[in-house]
Formats: sequence, C-alpha cells, structure tokens
Amino acid sequence: MISIFVGSDTKKTRALFEKQVSTYAESGLKVVRYTDLDFNSDAATEALFAQDLFGGATVVAFDGLLDHPDSSEWYSPILATSPHHICIRELAPKKEMLELFQKIGKVEVCIEVKPTKSQPLTFVLADAVIARDKQRAFALYHQCVREGGVPEEIHGVLFWAMKSLFFVMLGNIDDAEMGGVGQYQYKKIVVHTKKWSIDEVALRIRMLKDMFHEAHHAKGVDLDIRIERMLLL
Repeated sequence: MISIFVGSDTKKTRALFEKQVSTYAESGLKVVRYTDLDFNSDAATEALFAQDLFGGATVVAFDGLLDHPDSSEWYSPILATSPHHICIRELAPKKEMLELFQKIGKVEVCIEVKPTKSQPLTFVLADAVIARDKQRAFALYHQCVREGGVPEEIHGVLFWAMKSLFFVMLGNIDDAEMGGVGQYQYKKIVVHTKKWSIDEVALRIRMLKDMFHEAHHAKGVDLDIRIERMLLL
C-alpha cells in the first residue's frame, strides 16, 4: 500500500505522515526512511524490493525527496510494484507528479487555510456611519488618518456606503442588488434604515459629491475638514 501526503499545510501533512509510519512501526514492521538530505537512489531501490528472510513486509518512507536535485525522476509507476508499504510526504508536487501519485496510491492533500484578514478600518468606519453612530465614526475617521489612510480613499468608501444605504432605502433586496448592493451588505444595512430619512441620505450623497469636486477644483477647500463636518452632521 502507498500512502501519500501532499500540500502546503506542512504541519498537517507531517503529522499524518508520521502517524502512518508510527502505526506500521508499532505493528512490528521495520521502517526505512529517506529524506532529501540522505537520499540515494540505489539504496532506496534496494529497500523497495528487498526480500525479508521470513517474508515480512518493510515500510519505506520518503520525506521531502523532491527537494533533492537527483530525485526528479525517482517517483515512477514502478513504486506500485514494490511488495512493501510506502509512505510519501511532499510539499508541492507538480501537476504531472500529483497525477502519478493518484494513480499509484492513496493521496491526501492538505492545503493550508490562511486566516482571513480583519475588515479594513475604512469599512468599519462606513458601518459606523450607516449605523449613525457619530461619535464612533468621528473617532474611526481620525484613526484611519493616523494609520495612513488618505482622505480621498476614505471619501470613496463613505460615498459607496451612503449610496448603498440610499438604494436599500429605495426598495426591496432585488432593487438594492440592481444598485450594486449584495445580499450580505443589504442585510447589514437594512437594520439601520429607520435611523434615516431618504432626504438625509440624499443630502450626504450630494455633500460627498460636492466636497470631492471642490477639493480638487477650488482653492482653500480641505477635504479632510469637510469629511469631519459631514460625520458630525
């Protein structure tokens, strides 16, 4: 039997690999190991096909051989003809190698799942604005700026937030989706619609449009200050 463990989650593949090897060893089988540091094709071939005097099976374990410069052609269909148990652990075999593994043995692929990043601070700010939490929104805005946020980028997120709120207030979820608001975002926004009138939302959309235009085409207009004033409105 050939047991193969591959994938970017090296912690899991190694744990499964070692568990399988240990299971064989605890049952009394002899284990022969090869890594990329001590790999020798002649010795490995001998281990794969050597016959025990008493006819017993051996376990041949290959751990990370693909890191060895001379191992590119080592893995082949001939492994399936070995009378012994084989355990293989590799990090990222190429497509052709993975297809070979699937043909000759039982493959378990373990992909590392990276933790998702926390929600960007600008979107936390947008949520506070939609919730009409003025104090929190004002504090979050200044935190965004302290952490390197550019007023133009923050303005863009706020405009998107108010526009989304506007479309949600216009009708049902289907109408909102036509305005670019997804179902998840709709459910987050709709609970706050009673805190607003449609005119109040429309006013802020106009304010955001005007302040952006004036900040780029009129002298003495500070986008940062205009955003602050709107947040406190």
